[in-house]
Amino acid sequence: MTSAAPAKKPYRKAPPEHRELRLEAPGSQLEQQVSKTGTPHCLAEESLTDAERMKLLQQENEELRRRLALATRRTEDLERELEIGQDCLELELGQSREELDKFKDKFRRLQNSYTASQRTNQELEDKLHTLIKKAEMDRKTLDWEIVELTNKLLEAKNTINKLEELNERYRLDCNLAVQLLKCNKSHFRNHKFADLPCELQDMVRKHLHSGQEAASPDPAPSLAPGAVVPTSVIARVLEKPESLLLNSAQSGSAGRPLAEDVFVHVDMSGGAPGDLASPPGPAAPPLNPMGSATL
Repeated sequence: MTSAAPAKKPYRKAPPEHRELRLEAPGSQLEQQVSKTGTPHCLAEESLTDAERMKLLQQENEELRRRLALATRRTEDLERELEIGQDCLELELGQSREELDKFKDKFRRLQNSYTASQRTNQELEDKLHTLIKKAEMDRKTLDWEIVELTNKLLEAKNTINKLEELNERYRLDCNLAVQLLKCNKSHFRNHKFADLPCELQDMVRKHLHSGQEAASPDPAPSLAPGAVVPTSVIARVLEKPESLLLNSAQSGSAGRPLAEDVFVHVDMSGGAPGDLASPPGPAAPPLNPMGSATL
């Protein structure tokens, strides 16, 4: 078995600046001249004199010095470029380090500011939650107080309405009592139906109609203008409100008309012996200024 030979790498020529400077041997020029002239080596050596050899050696020495100066100058240029590049790199590195320090300082300050702002936000959030809870509690308390005050206001309105109704009723009763007192100076004398105020006439008429309807289903006769109204009837009418007078027929004591509720027509002008007069009943209690009878 035959092994394959390793492939050779292609030759790569180095650039001119990296090529080595090869010094030619002192006899190279002589060989070149001999090769040009075609004379043998021994004859060329014999034909050259010492002066010519010294001259050739000096030329080669000058050529070598020139090449050495070029190489030295090139090396110095490269060193100078290297130093300049190194200085630039060091300058850029210093600037980069300064910028890095600045960025680190900024980052540190931003981090501290962020931490402080986060702490402040947490404190503000806690305070806000506390204020919200307090506001909720205050709102609930205010709602409860509003409900309480609304109920109290409704109760006060109802009380005011009731008091206004009572005040109106007492005012009407006082007016009726004053008008009744102005009819006659005597509190114990029976009054004519025509002399009573209109409101009191209506109240007396309703009271008598309700009592007569409870006693008999027959229609009640109308009251004459000259009929005499006993003081006890007026006192009983003024004691109860009008709404209660309508239900007086259902009470047990109002089964039949009382003897004091009987009207007798009396002619107060002549006083003739033939006229009928109502028998003197028990003395009715006097009326107080509010219109109710005092016992």
